[in-house]
Amino acid sequence: MVHPAPASLLDYLPAKALVLVDDLDNFQSSVSELEEQSVKFRQESITEGILPDAFPIPYLSLSEVLDSLNGHHWIDMGRTGSVEPSRFAQIFTPGPRFGGRLKPFMEYLQNLHKNGEPVTVVSRQISRLKELWAEVQPQSAEDQPEPEFIEGTLSAGWILSLTEVKPVHLLTDSEVFGWIDPNRDPSIARR
Repeated sequence: MVHPAPASLLDYLPAKALVLVDDLDNFQSSVSELEEQSVKFRQESITEGILPDAFPIPYLSLSEVLDSLNGHHWIDMGRTGSVEPSRFAQIFTPGPRFGGRLKPFMEYLQNLHKNGEPVTVVSRQISRLKELWAEVQPQSAEDQPEPEFIEGTLSAGWILSLTEVKPVHLLTDSEVFGWIDPNRDPSIARR
């Protein structure tokens, strides 16, 4: 039995919750595509006698989802149809991609270190990356932050650029190796 009043995740958030929207245009496109497929499937099912004509639509339409979103405080984190990107899109940018080329990656880390820019590397191959860093690690002044290496899995990294401080870098397996699937367990390429 379909619930008589469909709801979205937004309906379960506290009234004062702040909703972060990563890419509103992509979200709207995905919801519209899903809605189009659902309408087609529903009509085919009614025609074939699988569903009765009065069967309720078991999802929220794009306009209903957007109405629900507008009932909350929300921030657009990425680019949308507007000419100007949001403030978040301007301060968070993707990091460089190395595609498993570890020598250029280590050179990049050395440059960040030399410039005193904070960097965190989150990887499933952290022990190997630490070994490589130990081999190329420059002598550093006390005020220069060392790269932080953390064992873990994140889908992607970024560079946070604020005017009042040095850029902050987060690099993941996606940038270092080109891995997108965090469950994949490829062997690490040697230099």
